[in-house]
Amino acid sequence: VMLSDGQRFTQAMLASQNNHFAIDGYLTKNCIIKATRFSRSKVQDKTIIIILAMDVVKQEKERLGMPQSILDEGPTFAQPATPTSTKTSTINKISAGAATKSFTKASGLKGEPTITPINQLSPYRNQWTVKARITKKSDVRKWSNERGSGYLFNCTMTDETGSIKATAFMEQCDRLLKEIEEGKVYYISKGKILPAKKIYNTTGCDYEITFNESTNVELCNDDSNMPGGFSYTVLANLGDLSKDDTCNAIGVVRSRWRTWNNHEENSAPHAHIIIVDHSGFSCKVTLWGKVAEDFDVKDQPVIALRHVKVGDYHGRDLNFQGDSSMTLNPDLKEAHFLRGWYDANGLTYKFQPCQGASGSGESGLVNHSQLMTLEEVKSKNIGIKTTSYFTVKLRVKATPRIKEENRHMPISYPACRSEDCVKGLSYDDSDRKWHCAKCSGCFDAPEYRYLMRISLGDHMGSAWFNIYDNVGKLLFEKKAEVLEQMKVWLGIS
Repeated sequence: VMLSDGQRFTQAMLASQNNHFAIDGYLTKNCIIKATRFSRSKVQDKTIIIILAMDVVKQEKERLGMPQSILDEGPTFAQPATPTSTKTSTINKISAGAATKSFTKASGLKGEPTITPINQLSPYRNQWTVKARITKKSDVRKWSNERGSGYLFNCTMTDETGSIKATAFMEQCDRLLKEIEEGKVYYISKGKILPAKKIYNTTGCDYEITFNESTNVELCNDDSNMPGGFSYTVLANLGDLSKDDTCNAIGVVRSRWRTWNNHEENSAPHAHIIIVDHSGFSCKVTLWGKVAEDFDVKDQPVIALRHVKVGDYHGRDLNFQGDSSMTLNPDLKEAHFLRGWYDANGLTYKFQPCQGASGSGESGLVNHSQLMTLEEVKSKNIGIKTTSYFTVKLRVKATPRIKEENRHMPISYPACRSEDCVKGLSYDDSDRKWHCAKCSGCFDAPEYRYLMRISLGDHMGSAWFNIYDNVGKLLFEKKAEVLEQMKVWLGIS
């Protein structure tokens, strides 16, 4: 776009977040805008204004004044001459004042460096300084292979134009680890810009930065208009994502419990938490390893999860992985909204568990090219040491039958009626109540949920599978409560 204050004109570009002004038809020829935040950049010996934030003030049909190129007399912003129209005078004074203020700041006259937008970084730019928020910072990670060993940490920097990954190795890791904090805004300059390794880089940027001995990091106290860098998926929309996608999510921690997997020597501890949001849905989040061990909250905080993996175990769930991160009670508008909403409405709300795109935790259509036989699953030891997913096409060969002689083969169990608790209940003859050892609930009657073993097979063999409530409902097209009532009618206890 070309910008003019009525006396001078110059070339400018819109940051991507402002494109909607043009797409929606608000940014038209001769319209008057107010650039509330902008920077400048050198491109082939020309200075281009980057509009980072703006408002459209008014639509005009005629051009304002007879502007000349700003290059004719250099990049100076002289005060405009007294115009013939009072309306034009007001507009010119506002435009000239805003431009003088912003460019003085960007040019370094007050100590602030010239800022380079992240989306303009490239290996061909030698001098650059970004003003960005650290939206993700990893722990120190160690590696060891035939070429040697070492350690590093990486972070993601975000400004109004995009995000870029940066990595600090060895000595730079020691120097910058405590200096850089997640959530804060910094001026960062110098470093080696390289093509991004897409397999390890999820920022969407074509480049990434390696910090070196010349890298300078300076805390910026002015973080106004600097984005938090995250867009959060509402829990109700998790079903629209595919299995193994990654997303950001934010919600209130409704409950938590820790599970230790002792079936294998190399298994890691993991903790489950249930988060809820204003969409009325709940979702299970699984934390692993040290994150699970260190996660200990007593209240019901708001938690922001970044780059978590979408799963489909008993419906949609989320899994914390190596490059995931979390923040408790973040200073975000989404978090403040959720806190107020939950305290006012969520304490007694009946939340619905997240389901997959098909409503039953499935990921969608089956990819037949990925079908496996049971023999292949067994021979490859899939799921032995770690949780794994596979696709098989099987026929039901045997299910428990509701007969007197099969009383030792249960089809369901009496479950707790409390939300987010499916623990089995025990009956107390003294008060004729059902009691939950996990949540201390007391009920007149349980909620029966499917829990059984059935035999499934294909042309290569068969195996026994554990069937839980959501799958049992699909198989029998009835709630477990109905089958339990049939047992009563048949006199089978």
